[in-house]
Amino acid sequence: MSNVHDQEPASTGASSTGSAPQPAEVNLVRVEKGRANEEELAAVTALLLARAAATTRRTQTSVRRTRPAKAGWRRLERQHGFRAPHSWQG
Repeated sequence: MSNVHDQEPASTGASSTGSAPQPAEVNLVRVEKGRANEEELAAVTALLLARAAATTRRTQTSVRRTRPAKAGWRRLERQHGFRAPHSWQG
């Protein structure tokens, strides 16, 4: 297993032969200061994955409720003929 701290970022530019650029290695977690051991990285990764899964579940359930709970129109036959401009019935 390679050490996380010794990895160099991959270049994203085109090679000298003129071919298409190679995909860069994606580092999902980067330690800015200090040294994180494997247990600490595993704990942070588990936390981030749990939060991402919770966000995905919340987004999927909210998509189902796109319909408004109440009709946006009123039945005019059930309304009185006049409403005062200062009425709370808006």
